[in-house]
Amino acid sequence: MIKSALELYYQQLQQEQKNPLSMLNQTGFIGCGQADPDLSVNYKSILRHGLKAKYDYR
Repeated sequence: MIKSALELYYQQLQQEQKNPLSMLNQTGFIGCGQADPDLSVNYKSILRHGLKAKYDYR
């Protein structure tokens, strides 16, 4: 009796688990950031410009 109850509980837990990507998509986490569309290509110049604007007080 206990064994079958534990097996049923385990099966229910397995069904509730979702894949991590679908969980992130449901929460809205993916795609929530904002940046330049070409950030992956021009990240060095964007970073350089940002740092210069922030620390160029000399």
